[in-house]
Amino acid sequence: MTAHMDDLRSVLNQTLLQDIRKRHGIRSFLPQQDEVVSCLLDDRRERNVLYMAPAARGKTLPPLIAALEHRRQRPRRMTLWFVPTIALAHDFLKRIDRKGNYGRFLELRALRCVCFTGGEDKSNLQMEIARRGDPDVLILSPESIEKPSFIAWLMGSERNIGQIVLDEAHLFDEWGITFRRSYFLVTWLIHTLRNQNPSLKTIALSASLPEDKKKTVMRMLRFHNEDTFVSRPDALHIGPRIVCLSPRSKVAKRKALVRLLKRHLRRGERGVIFSPYKREEVRGHKLEWSVSNLYADIVPLLGLKQGQCRCYTGNEAAEERREVLSDLQDGRGKVKLLLATSAFGFGVDIRNLDFSIHVQVPEDADRLYQEISRCSRKPMSGAATVFYSPSEVGVQTRRLIGTLKSETIREYCENLGLTKIRKGRRCISMRRALRKNAKSFTNSHTAQMSADAYVGHCLETVIFLYRQNIIDIAPLENGHFPQKMSVLRTAFEEGRGSGYDKVKHGGQHVFVPAIKLPIQVLRNVTWPHIDRLVAADRHIRGNRTQILRTIGGNRTCHWRTIAKHYELGLLRKTKRGEKLVERCNYCNVCDRR
Repeated sequence: MTAHMDDLRSVLNQTLLQDIRKRHGIRSFLPQQDEVVSCLLDDRRERNVLYMAPAARGKTLPPLIAALEHRRQRPRRMTLWFVPTIALAHDFLKRIDRKGNYGRFLELRALRCVCFTGGEDKSNLQMEIARRGDPDVLILSPESIEKPSFIAWLMGSERNIGQIVLDEAHLFDEWGITFRRSYFLVTWLIHTLRNQNPSLKTIALSASLPEDKKKTVMRMLRFHNEDTFVSRPDALHIGPRIVCLSPRSKVAKRKALVRLLKRHLRRGERGVIFSPYKREEVRGHKLEWSVSNLYADIVPLLGLKQGQCRCYTGNEAAEERREVLSDLQDGRGKVKLLLATSAFGFGVDIRNLDFSIHVQVPEDADRLYQEISRCSRKPMSGAATVFYSPSEVGVQTRRLIGTLKSETIREYCENLGLTKIRKGRRCISMRRALRKNAKSFTNSHTAQMSADAYVGHCLETVIFLYRQNIIDIAPLENGHFPQKMSVLRTAFEEGRGSGYDKVKHGGQHVFVPAIKLPIQVLRNVTWPHIDRLVAADRHIRGNRTQILRTIGGNRTCHWRTIAKHYELGLLRKTKRGEKLVERCNYCNVCDRR
């Protein structure tokens, strides 16, 4: 009986996929896409999808098709699409344009999209949504849901949400300095919306995830093996030619960088330089290879004309970043060289980049793979150069581990009211966390920044306990909000912010979200046990940079090392097609053999 039902379901899925291809003019799906599309549109299939595929392999196509199908239904169903950066939101809007990758054969222009990212005021967008009704696709940054009024609006019974898309899902495993507290609020929102609508589909997109990160991401998204369809490739395509250089001094590194850039630019190539820093200095210490210092010290030596070198960091205005991306996506654009931080490395689809240079090693192999893929949208194309230094790996290890220690966890837990971690239900209040602070500030702006950082550290502590399965989260309900839900929704639709507490912090008044976050403590835990868990977690995260030492050693094939990290085979493009290989024969290590 079970086999017969499986055969029947397979026939129905094939019929569904044929109808979709015919309706949208798609000749055939790429590997993995057909299964993902079928899972998203079949309410009898798993409600969660973890979709892993290499760069430029069409990860965003299945949820876009699902959004189009949801638009045809009555009532329409809305898609929430979370993106980590403004660049990715801009790239998404480009793709659905008539001249974009998918706009050429999909009727994506029919989708009404509202982009809710960036730091500018969103009051006009909020009023537009209220006037015109819910959009087909609502593009969000994680930070946008820090507003209690926005969460209340999304929880409204009149919202008909069909799917939640989480782009660059590996960021749910970020930690240390790069941690963004808002991702945990996304976890709470997903859990709440699922509690309201059990048939809600959630799809997480990522290039690739090693097994340990995959488990953490699934935990953060509350994906369980029994209700999650996992789609991952069998092998990794060889991307750009990787060359790892280890100059003996800063002077030698500077000369090698200038020489390399001049060679690329003489060939008429366009490329990007990745730096982990955007500021000139930190605490009086000059950051030699930051974006600001590269622009001041290296770019004048290249003989570029005005406008041919641009910067792309969080310091640039959103409009300026959109202008840079538009120029790069234009094959005849003016920009020849881009200086960027990791914000440029997340899924931006630019097919006109020929090279990438890392002036310092990135935090881990996943970040490296993401960023070198920007210059290789086709297999075995482009050139990626990585400047390696063992001391820099040590710096990145400390950044990856972060500042979370057992004593700070205890301090923040006590401030949140968790003086003892015992079984039972609790509610976390950010207002309470700020009461026990002995600092004093001379102006409200500095006090607000301090309050935001303090709230972030408190959430970081809660996330640690959640990741260690010490606590679980409960769905949000009406009683967890400071005002009636109807009042908060009205405030959102009128373009006003609401749902904040005015708290005294360091002698100044600051504003913090007044929403209470419900948790369930699953087991009794002592502080010595917390100490052991923190030590183990720091050790695991510190070891993630070990692969960078392997790559920097120039002893094993670079692409073989990366493929082994993801537990995948290695695919090489040949005249007869693609075949599995043991080494790439394309990097500087293989050239020496």
